[in-house]
Amino acid sequence: MDSNQRIARQVGGALRRLRLKRRKTQQQLADAAGISVAALDAYECGQQYPDVQARRQLLAALRVSPVEFGRHLGPRGIAGDWIVWISVSYPRGTTADAGLSGPALGRPGDPGGNAA
Repeated sequence: MDSNQRIARQVGGALRRLRLKRRKTQQQLADAAGISVAALDAYECGQQYPDVQARRQLLAALRVSPVEFGRHLGPRGIAGDWIVWISVSYPRGTTADAGLSGPALGRPGDPGGNAA
């Protein structure tokens, strides 16, 4: 499995876990995010990767920051790839960028990080 497939599966799993934690159906989350249920299902199954706009809309609908979302990616996480994923969605210097680097996300090369 290449890194894009791995990222899509981990992101999809995190989307599903957060959706269920918030007790929302796929229809409810899709409506709140302004995307189709088919697209949400493809994201959750790791078959498709949400574009920048869909990422922003999903995180807003789930009421979760990019950093908090990153913490739901599983025990090993994909810290380095996740930083790239959200930095495309939220460029450096924006409010959503706060806390993107450092050991909290296990960025490669940072002391105390847990990057794979």
